[in-house]
Amino acid sequence: MQFLNNCEEKSLQNQAVENKKEEPATLTVHESQIDTATELQGVGGGINLNEDQISKSKGIILHLQQETEELQQVSQIASHNNIIVPSQERSDDGGENPLPLIIQSDYLAYRPVDIFPASDIVDEEGTTNIIREIIALEAPIHEDLLFRRVSAVYSGARLVASTRNLLSRCARQVSNKTTAQAGMKIYWHPNSDPSKYSEYRVHKNEIDQRECAQIPDYELANALLATALENLHSDGKSLRISEEQLMREVAKLMGYSRFIKTVEDPLKRAISRALRLKYFSREGRRLVLLKE
Repeated sequence: MQFLNNCEEKSLQNQAVENKKEEPATLTVHESQIDTATELQGVGGGINLNEDQISKSKGIILHLQQETEELQQVSQIASHNNIIVPSQERSDDGGENPLPLIIQSDYLAYRPVDIFPASDIVDEEGTTNIIREIIALEAPIHEDLLFRRVSAVYSGARLVASTRNLLSRCARQVSNKTTAQAGMKIYWHPNSDPSKYSEYRVHKNEIDQRECAQIPDYELANALLATALENLHSDGKSLRISEEQLMREVAKLMGYSRFIKTVEDPLKRAISRALRLKYFSREGRRLVLLKE
């Protein structure tokens, strides 16, 4: 009797699965996809589609899946990080505020699994692989900091001119995406776009604290914008804040207790970067954020 009951239960489960399979699929499409979606009406009703229609339907499904994944990623980031969302008011010509969504995250420093003899740094293939790991975790990363990370892996190998040339050659094999900063390079992920970078990273502890000059000016520019959006006071069509006040607040945010020259100079360069990115305009000693 128990055997028959089990068989009946399994039969009901199988029937439920079959019924679920017969239910029509539901797609949500954008207005721009209406024409293509029209061709897809009744897919669950058993209409036969030609190869072209099948290809279009797969394309729409893939696009929607990608959009869903992107929204899920943003949601996950929002739940673990502080996100500063700029105003999305429209300008007179109907365009949206071009300011990016700024994300604050913790800085993750590379921790070597193994330590090798200093002499092994000349192994170009091995050194290139180490640089690849560092860039994957820490990019955008300052050239000097990158080389110091590699040196630590090789028992504190001295960064003489010949070693720096070797490391530069290895780094180029990993990523040709670089930007210039005060005579040095910033290495980025190979497929990244620095002009669209919208993150700044704060240090969780003093061990991982970067020198202010080692922080990419794009990153500091984002910290300036995020801080300004939190603190600026409304004044007609613009938002204004003292340039020095903003720099001091960002210095504290990034973990620097003293506002000294080695902190101030990089922040001044970051303000220049923020002006070029059109985050602000300058009005005397004040920065102006237009709500256009």
